[in-house]
Amino acid sequence: MQTVPRLNIEGQTLRLLPQKAMLWEETNTLILADLHLGKASHFRREGINISPGCGEKDLQVLKALLESHKPTEVLFLGDLFHSSLNKEWDIFCEYLHDFPEIKFRLLKGNHDILPTCSYIDAGLEVIQGLLTKGPFLFSHQPEKGATGSVNICGHIHPGVNLQGLAHQSLQLPCFYFENRTLFLPAFGNLTGLYIMKPTKKTQVYVVTGEKIISVEF
Repeated sequence: MQTVPRLNIEGQTLRLLPQKAMLWEETNTLILADLHLGKASHFRREGINISPGCGEKDLQVLKALLESHKPTEVLFLGDLFHSSLNKEWDIFCEYLHDFPEIKFRLLKGNHDILPTCSYIDAGLEVIQGLLTKGPFLFSHQPEKGATGSVNICGHIHPGVNLQGLAHQSLQLPCFYFENRTLFLPAFGNLTGLYIMKPTKKTQVYVVTGEKIISVEF
């Protein structure tokens, strides 16, 4: 295992962040996927006991990233808001309005079902479908057969199962690079994990909470 804060892909530098986001250094773009804001309120409305502060904690992490890295652009790779409108959306809009100098863009995912006017009022530019920029093809779900570009996507919520010498195991989120597709971990903390099955050709970068570690399988 070794710490890997940066990847060089197609001559571009992607800095992997322990907050489960990524900074494309050449364009000063912060990239993250699957916040699923509003999910806590949605669960509580369905009678499931979820702490009311979960969504705001994710927003506090996002705000800290914006303040520390000062990106010129933020690209959300879908599933920004999990639910119909609730108070968590209003809190999110307040956070965005604190950063008028940043361009916020949303590549819509399957959970992004709010009215278009809600995104516009929040100051978001909405992208339907795919976004090609430089050597990268950005999408919410992985794009099979995407030739000539490296596909960067979310949706999967990738994680891996790590085995210890004493047969203990630990499941952690990860950045997962395979077949020219880079899967980003889910930014939100109420998302769960889909456990991947790496091969020797897979590059896995585990998020420990404090750093990013390259793991071989």
